[in-house]
Amino acid sequence: MEFIGDVLKKITITKKDEAGNSETKELNLTQVVSPEMNPTFKRTSPIADSVRALPNTDYTYELDINETDGVAKGLDYSSKKVNSTVNTNTIITIPVPDSFVLNQDKTYTINDFGDQTTITQAVGPGGTIVIHVPKRSGRQHWNNGSFGYRIVGHYAVAQSVDDTVIKADKTIHIDQTIIKADGFLLEI
Repeated sequence: MEFIGDVLKKITITKKDEAGNSETKELNLTQVVSPEMNPTFKRTSPIADSVRALPNTDYTYELDINETDGVAKGLDYSSKKVNSTVNTNTIITIPVPDSFVLNQDKTYTINDFGDQTTITQAVGPGGTIVIHVPKRSGRQHWNNGSFGYRIVGHYAVAQSVDDTVIKADKTIHIDQTIIKADGFLLEI
């Protein structure tokens, strides 16, 4: 989208009377475009009704970005993926437990992006998952599909006799850069 933020526009109205005389009037209009996102993260497979995780068993997680293009505030025309209308570059970092291993092939296949989006894991087991959505990638509400970014992987741990807590030590971070109408970068 070319205009993000508050943009002052001028409208010129011309009217003619029956004699052919014309009168022109100029009006100012402020256009407000303010994208929003409301991300959610959940386990989708196996169904998340159990908090127990089995070692070396693939689990699927889904990150829904729920991003609007900012045009119709209050209307839910959001995209579960990064909204391609406003995206100029988005990097999403997802910290994972030390034992989590991304199944790169299954993650790639289950997402079927059709654009330049990538999901990778830095360093190997326990490395941060990075979703990179470059300019012109992502989706809009009308071609959104029914899911966000899906991550498939397993926990490379031995089966413990006792329950063990497995969790990441940080929160998900979304770094999105959009260009405002005044040419300045806005990071959200």
